[in-house]
Amino acid sequence: MPLEGKKRSARRIYEALLLIIGCVIYALSMVYVNQIEVIPGSMLGLAVTANSLLDTPIGAVNLLLNVPVMILVTKKQGMKVLVYTVIIMAGTSALMDLWAWMTPLFNSEHPVLIVALGGAAMGIGAGMLMASGGTMAGTTALALLVKKRAARLSYGSILFIMDCSIMLLCCLALQSWKAILYSALYSFIVAKVMDLIMWLDGKINMRFFNS
Repeated sequence: MPLEGKKRSARRIYEALLLIIGCVIYALSMVYVNQIEVIPGSMLGLAVTANSLLDTPIGAVNLLLNVPVMILVTKKQGMKVLVYTVIIMAGTSALMDLWAWMTPLFNSEHPVLIVALGGAAMGIGAGMLMASGGTMAGTTALALLVKKRAARLSYGSILFIMDCSIMLLCCLALQSWKAILYSALYSFIVAKVMDLIMWLDGKINMRFFNS
């Protein structure tokens, strides 16, 4: 097999591993943050708010809200992003609902620790999923489009601004002022960890797939 063919095959395996591991970490992070007053950004934040107000399943609502966003992403980014996004949304949504019964390692007596661990886990999982070539739809997909027009801003910074806007609306709906502080810290940690993971992915690509 020619060298370029080997690199393409290796890249596909690498992307598959990112998808699998990223889905697991992303979904597990919600086991932690859903026990305290933290509202995630994007459509997931709206799904968590709906769960608190109406007791609707987080994963299923998250999936339904993202359908129009996924259609837009397909038009702008192509079929590969759509396929990977569908895999990511289906996988993470199913895992979140499946693991909703799990008892977290740390309980709600340690909210800042939960915010830090949940945010770091979400950032790692989301960063891996984005590095695979997909999105989690919602603001992660929209941020890709914004990034094309605002190249000087990091992806995490764009996502932080968009997610904080959604978080503020959700916190107002839930009438929880404490949630605003926890959610802002959570979103900041997620954005910074995502930037780190995507930076590492860039280095890996240069070293193994683009050399």
